[in-house]
Amino acid sequence: MRRLVLLSLAVLVGCAFTPSGERGGDDELTLDGAVGADASDDAVTATIDAPACADTDGDGLCNDVDPWPCGATAPTIAPMVAAGTDVWGQIADVSIAGGGNTAVVQPGAQLSYSLTWSLRDSDFLCSSCQDQIEVGLVPGGRQRCVYDDNPPQNQTLTGSTTVTMTAPSAPGVYALRFQLARDFSCNAFGRTGWWIAEPGNDRTFGVLCVP
Repeated sequence: MRRLVLLSLAVLVGCAFTPSGERGGDDELTLDGAVGADASDDAVTATIDAPACADTDGDGLCNDVDPWPCGATAPTIAPMVAAGTDVWGQIADVSIAGGGNTAVVQPGAQLSYSLTWSLRDSDFLCSSCQDQIEVGLVPGGRQRCVYDDNPPQNQTLTGSTTVTMTAPSAPGVYALRFQLARDFSCNAFGRTGWWIAEPGNDRTFGVLCVP
């Protein structure tokens, strides 16, 4: 009977534990941090700031998801733009980089645009004059002539062409415009700029947004 009581006490001692969650001896166990309802008191909160995105027009949309990062919406450009009386010219069917007559392009990117041009010269006082249709950017300057010849009098000529260009490196809005010229040739005497003056807004046939 005495041996049975001693054995029972030994079992009870072996199963003893402390409320702190620690065991003594070689089997010592320590629980780090609080357990249960008070665990949140010891939690570490980490805040990771997402990188700011480019938003050129400040409308709250990142440039890479904004359909027109140069303002609220893309401008509406007429599908056909004409000018002139005795010498009349027209630009139509404009497609920039395979799309419509407005486009968002990256700074310095290579792109092309296609168009259909028309010209009629009804000035009988200068039957030997050579006509040009100049195209280019405003701001930016003339790019080339899509027509440069002495046309038959009072006949409407029509053709199509593709212009390859490099987008401006500075962010902004750039208008594609045309000018009618009457010079000896497109680059007569080394001329590279617009004929007489930069074309106005009424000769805009396309718009580029460079974010």
